[in-house]
Amino acid sequence: MKKIACLLVVAFCALFALSGCGGEKTKMLSDDSLKSEYVKPLGRTELKDGLLYAYNTGTGFEVSFYGTRLNAEFVCTNTESENTRPYYQVFTDGEVFPEEGKTVEIDKAEKNVKLVSGLEEGMHTVKVIKRTESSDGTTAIKSISTDGYFTKQQGESKMFVQIVGGSGISGHGAIGQVGEERTTKNSSCIHSFGYLTAMAFGADFEFVSNSGWGLKWGYNDATGKDNIRKAYDNIGISEENKTIEKAWDQTVFAPDVVVVNVGGNDYTSHINKLSGAEKTAVEKEFTAAVKEFLEHIHTLYPEAVVIWTSTDQKSGNGAASLKAIDEIDPARGWAIPVLIEGSRNGELGADDHASYKTHIKDAQTVVNAVCEALGIEQINALPKA
Repeated sequence: MKKIACLLVVAFCALFALSGCGGEKTKMLSDDSLKSEYVKPLGRTELKDGLLYAYNTGTGFEVSFYGTRLNAEFVCTNTESENTRPYYQVFTDGEVFPEEGKTVEIDKAEKNVKLVSGLEEGMHTVKVIKRTESSDGTTAIKSISTDGYFTKQQGESKMFVQIVGGSGISGHGAIGQVGEERTTKNSSCIHSFGYLTAMAFGADFEFVSNSGWGLKWGYNDATGKDNIRKAYDNIGISEENKTIEKAWDQTVFAPDVVVVNVGGNDYTSHINKLSGAEKTAVEKEFTAAVKEFLEHIHTLYPEAVVIWTSTDQKSGNGAASLKAIDEIDPARGWAIPVLIEGSRNGELGADDHASYKTHIKDAQTVVNAVCEALGIEQINALPKA
């Protein structure tokens, strides 16, 4: 009898070990465990002073767990007003589009948030994505906890989409109404055509974007010293609206597709204020900047297709960008110019920027271009415009 009991104990211990922990199950992630096999970072994140910082819009984390609920403790700035505070979107068990997820607003500098609750006891996967922009405020995660236990992340996405640009691709005012000022409440990167494009393919994604920023010149800096080109090679943008000068390891994510929408701010903040020979000269500088940026992307990711979007290919930044593409990839082998509606020709939301409806239409245009370029098919139907 003692022998049988002993065998049962051994079998039980072996089964417990196979459960994925071989000992005490992990119910809370904090400090170093926020950067561990239990947490899949979404976008460019940084673990510093025990906090997992999410700088750029669209950054966050994904975890898998056994249990019924998930909590996270946030540390954020600019939380006083609903028009300036950070907003996150929570997606559970395969949810991907804005209509499916849950919106969380952080209204305290430090807040423990019940992300999901009342789930059927079992295995679940949750994505938590910051939908507000870098310059809106600093956001970080202090801890993640569940009533069950966390499991290690398994597998990788079959596709990765990088999303680069200014307000047009950041979802600036996308869920607001015409005549409204832009706020964090009516703006959302998950309502942007870049994010929607990634979701059409079930892809992972990364944003390098912020309202007012240009490829070379922008409302954040008209000198040409701080711009999206600089931010592209660094970890993020600060709430002071400056590049955080910490080099980003470009091998962490290798995009299959890079969707770009940049240049409008270069023209409206700087180029259009000039005239004559001076304007012609800086337009040449802009075209050269487009060419250099495209070549930089192609050097880093030679297998990636770059979808360069604009709302007008006959004038302004659209024409200048098209000229650069003609010079370096006339056969359209990897650099593909795509005309979208955007705020020029589409329905508007807040602050004279494209509405969610327009973003959906533009996403389908970009998705079609990706399908043709890569010879693949769209796997998720976009929401109805």
